[in-house]
Amino acid sequence: MDRIEAVELIGTVIAKVLGRTVPGDLSEDTRLLEGLGMDSTAVLEMLMELEDCGGFQVEVDELDPRVFQTMGTLADYVCEMTAAAGR
Repeated sequence: MDRIEAVELIGTVIAKVLGRTVPGDLSEDTRLLEGLGMDSTAVLEMLMELEDCGGFQVEVDELDPRVFQTMGTLADYVCEMTAAAGR
């Protein structure tokens, strides 16, 4: 999965998890927690959905919280995980 696909997937997953349309101006600089109002429950739901859609397994114990700073940092993580999973 390339970075553009990862950002698109994340936007789709966030909309599903939050149950609302997300702003159309999402960019790699959009902050997930502050900018989109995601809480810890929404982050966990998002991770589970990304696992299902991306075909990779999240190792929660090894997960760095900085992954959730922005759409870009999460996209980097998704690209890394899908590459490791051979997708």
